[in-house]
Amino acid sequence: SDIDVNSNQTEIFFSPSGAKRIDVYDFNTTGDVSDGFTFSTTGTTLNKWFGSFQFNPTGTKVFALMRESAAGAVTGIYQYNLTTAWDTSTMSSTEDEYVAFSTLNSNINTVTGRAFAIDEDGLNIYFSAFNTAGSPGGTGPYLYKLPLSTAFDLSSYGTISSEESSTATQVAVCTFSINTDKYITYTHTTSGQIFKNGIEPEDEIDSQINLNERVYITTTPDNETFFGMNNFNPGSGFVSVIYQFTTSF
Repeated sequence: SDIDVNSNQTEIFFSPSGAKRIDVYDFNTTGDVSDGFTFSTTGTTLNKWFGSFQFNPTGTKVFALMRESAAGAVTGIYQYNLTTAWDTSTMSSTEDEYVAFSTLNSNINTVTGRAFAIDEDGLNIYFSAFNTAGSPGGTGPYLYKLPLSTAFDLSSYGTISSEESSTATQVAVCTFSINTDKYITYTHTTSGQIFKNGIEPEDEIDSQINLNERVYITTTPDNETFFGMNNFNPGSGFVSVIYQFTTSF
């Protein structure tokens, strides 16, 4: 359901469909998806199902949108701690911190996991979801921001705010540049554009490949290399394909 990459681009992390864990694969060539990956570690089975997730920069914490059941709605934001950095077999099986959407904003409607990102200073969590106002379809999608007073500590959360993305049918992914309001997002349209937002006007990066709506993007510390994942059906069942692209914020 999501991916992330460690800080030196030697490992990539997947949350497998139908499983409550994060598995680890090694890059066969550092930072180069074209040479493939080799399975490394099976992660701890957790108490919830992943929507989207992200590590902190040191690999000692995972923050995630989670569901109570595989087909359920995302209920909130969770924090899991690792006793060994980047080793998901050392994750606690039960969350260390949790905040419910019902506590933050009763109008948040997250039937499926969409964008989720934490800026590099760890003081803001971003995610996208629809607003239940205007039911049954709701409005939005909205990009929500949840500030933290202590970096990478969910227990220090503050007052949530939101901004409507009125031009997008679905904000499917996002990742943020360091200490700025610029971010990469995927807009689910017929042409499958990837945009670099937070800039006026929006700067389109790629509209050549229709990535569909089930796609995720993660970034590297230089904020220039990005890894994306898309699930598609070539005719014999769904498979996941990893993409890599480079752009400067």
